[in-house]
Amino acid sequence: MSYYSEARNLAENAIKLDPTNGRSWFVAALAISRIIDYSDPFTKLRLLRDFDVYIEKAIELLEDPLYKALALIGSAIRYREPPWPFNNYKEAEKRFLKAIEYAPDLPNVYLELGLLYRKTGNNTKAKEAFLKAIELSSRSPLTKAQEEIVTRAEQELSKMR
Repeated sequence: MSYYSEARNLAENAIKLDPTNGRSWFVAALAISRIIDYSDPFTKLRLLRDFDVYIEKAIELLEDPLYKALALIGSAIRYREPPWPFNNYKEAEKRFLKAIEYAPDLPNVYLELGLLYRKTGNNTKAKEAFLKAIELSSRSPLTKAQEEIVTRAEQELSKMR
């Protein structure tokens, strides 16, 4: 956890130097998202609020389409999962679809969107999203992350049969 705390501190120092640097806001949000995993319930709630502030500011400031898409995916996952804002699926879908506008060839956005559709019972759209994640991952040399996306999408598809 100390690495994540240090990353947050460095990002916050960078924000103090240049509050318009969207990547610094993004890094701070990512670090907070990892710190949450190691925190007690009361600290988690405070950190979730912090994450929301940082990720929204990152989305506002980021100009690079890939980073903006990644920030949108992070915020969409936040809306899809508990504890708060308690599974706002409409907002999650809106943000995933916006991420696709910025990075239409990013396989993990389709994986995460497929997970949302499965969670809401829309298996037709879920299947389409999982197949798209697999297709996009196969177009480029597979990195470890892309391999994990394919594996996860295939696992989710097999649950639907």
